[in-house]
Amino acid sequence: MRVAGVGSFPHNMLREIFQQPDTLRETIRNNRERVRAILEGLSAIRRIYFVGSGTSYHAGLLGQLLISKFTRVPATAVPSSEFDHWTPNAFDDGTIIAAISQSGESIDTLRAAEAGKRKGALLLAVTNNPGSSLARISDHGLIAEAGEEKAVTATKSYTAQLAIIYLMSIRLASLTGAETELLKGLERSLNDAPSILDSMLDTVNSEALELAERFRSFKVFFLLGSDLNYPTVLEGALKLKEACNVYAEGFAAREFLHGPVQLVNEATAVFMVAPHKWGQSLMRLSEELRNYGAPIVAVSDMEDPSVKGVSHWLAPQVRVEELLSPMIYVVPLQLFAYHSSILRGLNPDKPEKLSKVVRE
Repeated sequence: MRVAGVGSFPHNMLREIFQQPDTLRETIRNNRERVRAILEGLSAIRRIYFVGSGTSYHAGLLGQLLISKFTRVPATAVPSSEFDHWTPNAFDDGTIIAAISQSGESIDTLRAAEAGKRKGALLLAVTNNPGSSLARISDHGLIAEAGEEKAVTATKSYTAQLAIIYLMSIRLASLTGAETELLKGLERSLNDAPSILDSMLDTVNSEALELAERFRSFKVFFLLGSDLNYPTVLEGALKLKEACNVYAEGFAAREFLHGPVQLVNEATAVFMVAPHKWGQSLMRLSEELRNYGAPIVAVSDMEDPSVKGVSHWLAPQVRVEELLSPMIYVVPLQLFAYHSSILRGLNPDKPEKLSKVVRE
């Protein structure tokens, strides 16, 4: 199933998932120099706060993780609605608020942005809407070139936001003296992301449909990931809640053992999101959860028969660099949520209790 116009897809959500290679190309191409000019034009960057709600907050979490890996600049992701409560009354010079909002009209993110400016921070908007309220009040803006996103369940705007986050992280790391070869490798991987998605979408779409049929009666899903893929499992769980009306939660993999594992049984599906380097810790965890009766789905770039306890694989069969994996691994979860929604008789474009923008 390929993109050949709006009419090729039964729902906007599926069409927008398949548009992601193109939206990523546009976002990367149009923001590379913009990011460079903005960050190089700042005299000093001493702290960054990422603020957002829902999907946009998950993008901010990845920003925190990437900048913490590559630089000594303190970076913190905060839910928009909590920003004023969790931060100091005044900021030091060199503080940046990166406010992330697909629409640029989310009331909670606008309030967080205004609070950040009031406390003395420079405001950077990351939005899909250049004419939005957020873009207008910001000192600088970075535009996710996702085009109009009609489905309430956000997909292509998320990966476009991630592309901007990667560009920001690479440029900031370069300005602060990070290892040059590592950054060049990450930038090459980022440039390859659209082609990777192009090559895997058809196969993963079929696998996701098969898994959705296998789990169509399940009402509880746990998604486990670590390091850079902790935001990935939070986002995957959110898609399942929005599109499928099921209980789904994302956890840092090892944290799942500190209480939530008590809920695992044969009626709970566990998705484990991991790069090709599983490691002994995740292998042991998958075996332990399997012993409790739960079917385990591994979301990874390659099937690995040495990993015991896994009953199903959702694998693109394309080698993915670990640093880039959050942008790639979220797509199989989007597709699984889409097909699960359809098989349950729901409309993933318009969840009944949700709207595209929270305005009040």
